[in-house]
Amino acid sequence: MISTTRADNILSLINVACFQLDSESNFIYGNRKAAQLFNLNITQIIGKHVWKVFDISLSPEAFNVIENAIVYQKSSNIEYFCRVTNHWMSLNAVPANGGTVLMFTDVQITKGQLLEEQRRLKLAQEIGNIGYFEGILPDGRLEASDELYRIFGIKPQSEVLTWQRIYEFIDAREAANTISLIKNLTGQQKEFELHFPIITFDKERKILNMKVRFTADSIRNVHRIHGVIHNITDYFNAKEELRESKELIQSVFDTSLVGMCLLKPVRDADGEITDFRIELVSREMERETSRNDLVGKLYAAEFPGIKNVGLFDTMLKVLATGNPAQMEFWYPYDGFDKWYSSVFVKMEDAIVATHLDVSPAKFAEQEQLKGLSLLQQSEELARTGSWEYDLVSGEFTCSDGMYKLFDLTKETAIKPEHYLEYSTVNSKPTAQKILQSLKTGDLGFEEIIELKTSKSDRVLKVKTFIFKENGIPQKVLGVNVDITLQLALSLKNEQLKLERAELEKKQQQEIFKTILSTQQEERKVIAESLHNGLGQLLYGVKLRLERNIYTLGEVSNDAQLDNMLETERLLADAIRESRRFSHQLMPTILEDFGLEVALNDVKSQLEVTVRIEATYSGLAHHLDQYLQISVFRIVQELLLNVVKHAEAACAKLKVCITKNTIQIVVEDDGKGFEAGPNFANGLGLRMIQSKANLLNGKLQISPRSGKGTRIEINLPNLESANGG
Repeated sequence: MISTTRADNILSLINVACFQLDSESNFIYGNRKAAQLFNLNITQIIGKHVWKVFDISLSPEAFNVIENAIVYQKSSNIEYFCRVTNHWMSLNAVPANGGTVLMFTDVQITKGQLLEEQRRLKLAQEIGNIGYFEGILPDGRLEASDELYRIFGIKPQSEVLTWQRIYEFIDAREAANTISLIKNLTGQQKEFELHFPIITFDKERKILNMKVRFTADSIRNVHRIHGVIHNITDYFNAKEELRESKELIQSVFDTSLVGMCLLKPVRDADGEITDFRIELVSREMERETSRNDLVGKLYAAEFPGIKNVGLFDTMLKVLATGNPAQMEFWYPYDGFDKWYSSVFVKMEDAIVATHLDVSPAKFAEQEQLKGLSLLQQSEELARTGSWEYDLVSGEFTCSDGMYKLFDLTKETAIKPEHYLEYSTVNSKPTAQKILQSLKTGDLGFEEIIELKTSKSDRVLKVKTFIFKENGIPQKVLGVNVDITLQLALSLKNEQLKLERAELEKKQQQEIFKTILSTQQEERKVIAESLHNGLGQLLYGVKLRLERNIYTLGEVSNDAQLDNMLETERLLADAIRESRRFSHQLMPTILEDFGLEVALNDVKSQLEVTVRIEATYSGLAHHLDQYLQISVFRIVQELLLNVVKHAEAACAKLKVCITKNTIQIVVEDDGKGFEAGPNFANGLGLRMIQSKANLLNGKLQISPRSGKGTRIEINLPNLESANGG
């Protein structure tokens, strides 16, 4: 599209009153001719609706033509009598660029100009009485018509008009030369004509044309002067504007960044247009075509591709109808491979054409369409939707993905309130928060909201960003992601993790049971071997030695007898140690008499240097054999540690078994030790910690330097928990 300034200048040259309306039928442009013809201030009507400026009742014919162009996007024209200007008008209404162009032509101008020229000719010939004066030389007084008074801004016949009075109105900047010229020509009594500027009584500047001739009155023997003065201000201004417009058009052609050319039709003998001759070319068009020899050439002959893309037919239509035309087209001819936007405007019997290379914009548009297509595909695959909320206008626009997230058709206008309408009861506060955040637009946010649509239940993650201009929030951009599937998978994954952890615990427990059972079997075999093998052998040796001691007692001396008795004592110790070791490997008392008796047996064995107080509760609860063995071994190891390392005088043992838990507490009044990162690294405590972990239990050690130690172990009663 050509710029407003260029359009104004071009339309002023062809004497057309032009208005342009936007898509809402509001004025966005009006040229000088429009302002003059309708007596309007263009600045004041910009932005106003067309029917707020034009009275429909005064020109119903024009209303129909304009409405046809606005509503049905059809070009229309009509000639009608305009009650605003009291002239016959020609109206062309043309849809263009999303709006409408209105062009008015005063069809009486040609007739009026012809009548005016005839009237002027008659006045010139007859020295009429409009702007007419006459006088007797050398008397300075003049007889003047009423119109002449009016030209000078004086009330008709209110004073006697003289040459001196006329001189007083001449513009001071040219007064001296003009007065001198008039006096000189009058003195010579030669017919003359000249024009000069005046400042009227009302301080209005005018340009006057004065034509004078002289006659001789033979009867009165005097010379008369006759003259007619014509106000040519409008003509002068129009001529000046025309000159300035031509210079401006030339300047526009020379400086415009748009390729421009002036084309005149070439007709054959039958009057048919065969081509257009290039009369004027802008520098930009020379640069675009890489040619500076186009002036005088035939347009279609130089660029035959214009017929293939429809440009030539469009130009013929513009010349025939007088309606401007605009088109965008791909031009792959004559060495070009680009997109162009061209505008054609009729100017008398010629066309002004502009050509703008819009290839970058078109390529960007194509890329944008590709990006939009990819975005739509991505939204469909990722189950996402995006939207934009204008904080200024309150307009809410969204992508296709949003309709799918809410299970709505495109006939339904999605609004922010849909979050509240479709949210679940639990998500109502979140929906209210989203709406409030949209209204303020202060900060972006990220929220999780549950929706219940007509087809399904969904969980959305809503994340927003604030777009600002000059630090002021303008828009809120939002992205919705359907995380329903991810949430379900996450919950499933957590369930699988719990099940796997539970399975691993069971596997560890089964492994522990197997290891413990295997150990018990091995220990049983070793204990039986010690008891039945080595133990019996040692006992047999002891019996034989006792017999020998009895026999040797009668014949041996005291020294030999003492040695034999010492050997017998050591052998008895070996037998006791063998039995003790066998008992530790396989506490048969646990199998034969139960956990409480076995624990008391351990207590009595170790209660040599340390007094041990034992408290039991719940031992009657059923425990699986591996749990009984585990409790027995842990108590045995804990009490052994007290005896070996605590240097205690007293220790307390507490074993409490309930339906769900097993608690073991051992505390002493020994030397204790300092708490530190490595205080539990002893072999005994590590073994106890390992057993507790395998049994899914917890070990808590409370060391107190100089005040003893307290160790507490809590185990789950797994058999009870599993229904055993």
